[in-house]
Amino acid sequence: MQYAIKYIKVIGREALDPAGPLFACQNESIRLDPSDARFVQVIHTNGDSLSRGGLGALQRMGHVDFYPNGGVTQPGCNRPTFLKFLTLRNSKPHLRIP
Repeated sequence: MQYAIKYIKVIGREALDPAGPLFACQNESIRLDPSDARFVQVIHTNGDSLSRGGLGALQRMGHVDFYPNGGVTQPGCNRPTFLKFLTLRNSKPHLRIP
């Protein structure tokens, strides 16, 4: 989806937990970046490394980036192990908005 939105210019874009693995630190033509819209707002809530259970990116990707609780595991969500994170049932950080 992130790649597809590169070709649709809009006034504003909001992103919750932009993908980290395979997208973070990539060229701006592949990942979300400020040129995707006139105003890009990003909220990072699960941006820790993949080995620590995070799937989001901590890299700045918008005009404004918010990092509640430092952008990592949110209150009320346990940090899963990598193997547990592979099941949707245990992907709480991406299913719960505090």
